[in-house]
Amino acid sequence: MKPKMKVLVTTVHREAIAPTARFHRREIPTRNSEECFAAANNIEYINSFTLPNYATRFLKANLPSIDVLEYPTLEEYRDALKNRYDAVGISFWTYTSWEAHAMAAMAKEAGVREVWGGGHGTSTPGIAKYFDRVFSGYSEYDLKPLIEGVELTDFEHPVLTSVYDYYNMDIKTGYLFSIRGCRMPCTFCSGPNYYKRLDMTPLDKISSLLDAYRKEGVCHVTVVDETFLQNARHAKDVIRLLREKEMTWTCTSRVDRLVGNIADLRAMGLQNVYIGIESLDGVSLDSVKKGIGALQTVALLAELEKCGVNAFGTYMVCLENDSPESVMENVAKLSAFKALYSLVFWITTPFPGTEFYDEMERDGRLVDKDWKHYDALHLVTRHPRISPHEARSLLEYCIRNHCHELNLRKAKILRKWSRYEKQLARSEVTGQAALNVAYD
Repeated sequence: MKPKMKVLVTTVHREAIAPTARFHRREIPTRNSEECFAAANNIEYINSFTLPNYATRFLKANLPSIDVLEYPTLEEYRDALKNRYDAVGISFWTYTSWEAHAMAAMAKEAGVREVWGGGHGTSTPGIAKYFDRVFSGYSEYDLKPLIEGVELTDFEHPVLTSVYDYYNMDIKTGYLFSIRGCRMPCTFCSGPNYYKRLDMTPLDKISSLLDAYRKEGVCHVTVVDETFLQNARHAKDVIRLLREKEMTWTCTSRVDRLVGNIADLRAMGLQNVYIGIESLDGVSLDSVKKGIGALQTVALLAELEKCGVNAFGTYMVCLENDSPESVMENVAKLSAFKALYSLVFWITTPFPGTEFYDEMERDGRLVDKDWKHYDALHLVTRHPRISPHEARSLLEYCIRNHCHELNLRKAKILRKWSRYEKQLARSEVTGQAALNVAYD
């Protein structure tokens, strides 16, 4: 069947986004202090795994007629626009909304009739006017009838594979969304409002996907639900399928869904977990309705260590009750847990489309509306104890002072980072320009 529209779907160009390992396992540059800072706080790089772009892969699997570009160069995007598309869809985040706007203008100049916006960045104030339409959530359901003239009924989960490199040993892995979306109450997360509902992958589809992975030699699966185990019955069925197919697995979940269950999950093939720790301060956790307590996190980390399961996590700096001293104290506590292999640190950011953004806007606490700064690396709100400059220094402190002893990749970045800064300090003292020295 001939599609009703010729459509290109693309992410923002690669020059616009923070350095990641997504470009075909390309080495991330560490040529100066700023690049070292980015690399040392990048979970993909310091753990050496490459994530596919989920959104574009789901769209292509369910709308085979569309063309897709993932992280193109600007030149690749310009060349693609010569193909006389009826519509171009651009997926973006708030911090890349200006680049998405510029790419939309390029498409119009090339004669594209309609330009669409997608991704979490469509909640950015004022951005919608630059697009003919904006889509949120699982847009394949809206796009299928628009582009191909039929409703999406037989949903397909794409085959998504990559390679892990834990402890210098390559492990081919497949990715699985057993459920897309999340209904947890955290006010800082845009997921619940953006996705609006849970989209469950049927068990027969999951079974077929796992079989496809096995045929490709994949024996490890990463369940990338925002909160695996939020539907306990469905999760148990998924774990049973993984066990039947003799596959080990990693999952993204919440502390309160995992604590007390690690021994049983380990026996069913669990090897790693990815969790949002966010804070060890109860008042701060309550302020963003995280719904867990610091003692639960401590208990889980101890349980993981006892059972031989690794943890990767996120930690939010500059939550409401934080001070520089309290954050440094809590990072020291976290460093004592041997199971916690990597932490990614974020400056607490009220992303548009979240309850947290609405709260900060209502209270007059948004002091920076440069959307490029909404990347979790800048303090854009008025904090009672921390200035924007102090926030950046605190973030750097956290990155430098949480490094698992086995994470040799991050340790190497930290050494290089320190050398660059020492070199810069020497150049400032002598009045000479910094030398461009390559380090091992």
